[in-house]
Amino acid sequence: MPRRHSDIDLQFDPEIEATARRLNAERRRRAQQPPPDSTTLESETEREIEVEIESETESELEAPIMSSIREDSAPKPVVSSSIVKPAIGANNFELKTSLIQFIQTEQFGGSPLENPNEHLNSFLDKSDTIKVNGVTEDAIRLRLFPYSVRGNAKEWLRNCAADSFDTWENLSNAFLQKFFPPGKTAKLRNDITGFVQYEDESLYEAWERFKELQRQCPHHGIPSYLLVVTFYNAVKPELQMSLNAASGGRLDSMTWSQAKALIEDMAASTYHWGPSRSIRGSKTGSGSVHMMQTQIDELTQQISQLKASSSSSSAQVCNLCGVQGHDSGDCVSMPMSEQVNALGARTFDPYSNTYNPGWAHNPRLS
Repeated sequence: MPRRHSDIDLQFDPEIEATARRLNAERRRRAQQPPPDSTTLESETEREIEVEIESETESELEAPIMSSIREDSAPKPVVSSSIVKPAIGANNFELKTSLIQFIQTEQFGGSPLENPNEHLNSFLDKSDTIKVNGVTEDAIRLRLFPYSVRGNAKEWLRNCAADSFDTWENLSNAFLQKFFPPGKTAKLRNDITGFVQYEDESLYEAWERFKELQRQCPHHGIPSYLLVVTFYNAVKPELQMSLNAASGGRLDSMTWSQAKALIEDMAASTYHWGPSRSIRGSKTGSGSVHMMQTQIDELTQQISQLKASSSSSSAQVCNLCGVQGHDSGDCVSMPMSEQVNALGARTFDPYSNTYNPGWAHNPRLS
């Protein structure tokens, strides 16, 4: 019987018996294991499919999207705001046009002459008139504030980073830091500490002006007792005597709250004494400035009249002789003027019809 040849390359195994025992043990162990459940096979198959789908999706996302140069360079709308508008629970809430116009009546432009504190107070007075159930005050204020600014203040609000202000406190603090610099604070603080009563200014007027300086700079940082002392030292000696008499001897013997209440009462009583006689600044100086301004106005008017008369006279040109300075009716070269001048003159006509000949005078009458 011929010998069969196998294509399998058999290798020499010196421990052939041990290898046979190991293979038999593995065969028996596989025979003892239960067959795999069909549900387990299905779950494993589904998991393999999901992995394949995820890998394909990731490869699609990673693939670059090719676009034209025109599409890449075309302007795209970018809407961003530095103010985060809080969510509103009320579905029927909206900003009426009349309300927006009411806010826009007093807009802040960022000028050094404008006071940001006064603008915030005025804005809060208007915005706090709106009360809606389910809408917070911050939601209303943050939505209305952009309508209350213009010019440099509007540009500042737009140039701030997106979503910078999520509360009214953050927005108002940043607004004051921008438009109320330390230099302005120092100037107003000096105006308060260097306060002086004007000439012919009543106690009421001086006290109101002193309080107005404090309202312009509420963060002046001056202690309350020092404010009372500053005002007391700024008024005239006769008013100091009146304050001391009303306090029972000396004003500094009272607490600062008692002294402030006393000044408030006395200022209110002087308000009913008569019409205001307030003069802002030196009386003599303001009168001199007014007189000088009047003289300048008169001189300016006279110069304007001289220029007008000279221009009108120089504009007259005679149509007959072409000389400036007179019109055609006043020209001496007109024939009618010669005839008028000859009217009534002696005639030396030899054929005259009168008694005397035209070439001789009457000797008896001459």
